[in-house]
Amino acid sequence: MSSKPVVKFYRQLLLANQRRKLSSKKLTLKTYGMFLAIKSNRFDFKTYFSLKDCAYNKPLHLADLITNTCRLKEPKCLCASLKPLKKEIKLVQDGLIKITDALWKLISDLTGCIIPLVPKKCQDSPYRTITGECNNRKNPSLGATNTSYKRFLPAAYEDVYDLPPGWTDKLWNGFYLPLVRRVSNLIVRAEQWTKDSERSIWFMQMGQQIAHEITLSLPSPTKTDFYDRSNCTTNCIREEPCFPIKIPPNDPKNHSACIPFIRSAPVCNLESPKREQTNGVTAFIDGSAIYGSDNQTAEELRDHTNDLGLLKVNMNYTDNGHPYLPFDPNSGGACVNGTPCFKAGDFRNSQQPFIMVSQTLWLRLHNNAATQLHKLNPTWKGDTLYEEARKFVGGVMQKIVFYDWLPLMLGSKMAEFLPEYTSYRESLNPQLANGFTLAHRIGHTLVPTTVYWLNTNYEVTSQEPLHKTFNAPSFIVNNGGIDPVARGMMVNLAKLNLQNQMMTDELREFLFLLQTKLGFDLASFNMQRSNDHGLPGYFDWRRFCNLPAPRDVNELSLVLQNKELANELMKLYGTTKNINFWIGAISEPLVPGGRCGELLACILGHQFRDLRDADRYYFENPGVFTKEQMESIKHVTMSHITCENSNIGEVPENVFLANDPNDFVKCDKLEKMDFNPWKM
Repeated sequence: MSSKPVVKFYRQLLLANQRRKLSSKKLTLKTYGMFLAIKSNRFDFKTYFSLKDCAYNKPLHLADLITNTCRLKEPKCLCASLKPLKKEIKLVQDGLIKITDALWKLISDLTGCIIPLVPKKCQDSPYRTITGECNNRKNPSLGATNTSYKRFLPAAYEDVYDLPPGWTDKLWNGFYLPLVRRVSNLIVRAEQWTKDSERSIWFMQMGQQIAHEITLSLPSPTKTDFYDRSNCTTNCIREEPCFPIKIPPNDPKNHSACIPFIRSAPVCNLESPKREQTNGVTAFIDGSAIYGSDNQTAEELRDHTNDLGLLKVNMNYTDNGHPYLPFDPNSGGACVNGTPCFKAGDFRNSQQPFIMVSQTLWLRLHNNAATQLHKLNPTWKGDTLYEEARKFVGGVMQKIVFYDWLPLMLGSKMAEFLPEYTSYRESLNPQLANGFTLAHRIGHTLVPTTVYWLNTNYEVTSQEPLHKTFNAPSFIVNNGGIDPVARGMMVNLAKLNLQNQMMTDELREFLFLLQTKLGFDLASFNMQRSNDHGLPGYFDWRRFCNLPAPRDVNELSLVLQNKELANELMKLYGTTKNINFWIGAISEPLVPGGRCGELLACILGHQFRDLRDADRYYFENPGVFTKEQMESIKHVTMSHITCENSNIGEVPENVFLANDPNDFVKCDKLEKMDFNPWKM
């Protein structure tokens, strides 16, 4: 995009102020600071506006502009907020400047920032929208793509508005915050790891599939800082949006001064200067990781060579008669070993072999469902077949999440936080809570170190350290397809989260090592992201959940049931009030029958109940499906999906539990998915 109309826009703003005889020294518009940045050539416009015209990029542009122009080295530039529905720019000190219709159109066209605020015309449709809009008819933007996270607790920024804790050397409750990498080294590191005797790798992997369904904290659209054009990925400068993770002395990574880290992009918040982050996908469990969260992606994934409602499949490889996900022609060098990344509704689909297996099975389920529906209803058009198959897949995913997976995560707390479903509640807010985006990262503590390939006798034929398989679809298409890895996911065990074995070095030292040459630290990322999002500390979250909030090392020892761990945390943080939310939450002992502590059970439970009860299209909400269709969906498990969409001949009754191949059930003994209730 050319910067000329943008420069013209800022000049118009400047002239508007001059006509009102306002001194530029008193001008308080952030946008004026942006004009100064353009004028002085201190803003990387070419990089900033050369991004692909993805549905989520445009709103991020203005959000970044508004948030960051005030942080330019122009002391006269202060904060302001735009009031789009009133067509005025509010000055902190100087009153209001009216915006002409033409000028406002320019703002809207350049940024797309007004889009979430424009009243929606919602259709009365049996199918949910791709973007999640209009699920709630009173507030159509709730849960939609590119809207903000909600907050269970107010943000705790260093400067109240947007500076994350740790940005400066400010004292917190009388103590300096420790480096997150140091906390990772001393608390999170697992030199050895213990297998979970009751959960399979599939249990861990379903957690990631769910995460990709409902949350995506979008990074800033630019990787260069707003002042000196330094690249966040190659420079340790701490200037917006760069928030590098410092490397402490005597660290294995001390050959580098930092681990690169880019802040999450702020949402288009035109009415408040306080930073809120953007969820780049729909908040609903709706199959968006399969179909996409924006209309452009959804259309690109559909197979329009026929009128059968199918999704596109790979045209270069097949998997012993079954299709693969299509390749993404725009993935560039994101994937390694000469094979492009796969393409699905969520771009994180090729991160490692387990997620590739999961995404492939869900793709095949859609095409299988569309094919069966076409046989039952040969007069249905392609759009109807696509929507009905998509609706079926979304219902199946909801059933598996709420009936098969979540009880194994929440254990004894399941009934407390998710009582039996009654009805849709329009007054509830389905948006993802900012705290939940970190709470759900408990799944990172369940990831094992190795990927195994198993033959039909469930014997290991090959294995690779997990980090060597990151972003490498070649390990699937050139090594026997998804079946050998899927067998390993059913019989091999997930990692058990123990207080002295929280995360393996595959994620803590070698994350994306082949792409970065440095190797990232996911534990440090999680703690830094918690700070980036301004999340309050562990102490405040305990109080939110009406749990005892430990005030000293003795009370912390009681909560954690571990005096040694409590002492280590207090040495690092000085006070319980400074303990990082994520590290405190994953340090708690597991609830009976579950795989998280009592704090995470509370936060996960609150969020999943909102996702269920605030979703008008939840599969058990009367009228979404017929009674017969709903009963058919309730019978579907991941075992059924595996049997009917792969060449695997035997499966466990529950793929999420630890299983012995000797106890597997032959697929031809399983009741097949029943599509007859959809015959019209």
